[in-house]
This record gives sequence, C-alpha cells and structure tokens, in this order.
Amino acid sequence: MQIEKDGVQHILSIVDTEFGGWPILQGSSWNGTSYNLSNLLLHLRRFNYNAVFRINVDIDDQNSSSHVIVVSEINS
Repeated sequence: MQIEKDGVQHILSIVDTEFGGWPILQGSSWNGTSYNLSNLLLHLRRFNYNAVFRINVDIDDQNSSSHVIVVSEINS
C-alpha cells in the first residue's frame, strides 16, 4: 500500500507545512510565536474535519427562503 511506502514522513510534512506544526512532534524547534490556532482550524475545516466546532448552512427557521450559517459545538 502507498501509505506504508510513504511512512510517517508524509504525514509529518503535512502537519508541518499545512497545519503549522505540532509542539509534541517538533520539541524545542517548534515556534509558538508563529502558531495560529484560527489558521489551523480553518485548514482542518478545508479537509472537512470539525475539530472544535461544527459549521453548517441551514434554512433559516424564521424565513424558509433564506439560509443561515450555524456554528455549534461538537457533541461527543
């Protein structure tokens, strides 16, 4: 399988370049001053992963011809 050929390096590269790194993986070389949580959450959303909150578009309860953006917590 390709994932076994690529190994963990491919995933670590994505974590570093796309998500701004991860302190537990980078240790003392991690730069917390350039880390942006909002950016991470937006990137995760781009991959259709809701880490902290869920964003949906629904029909407005008050006006069925309109749509609303709903931001809600993730329920376990």
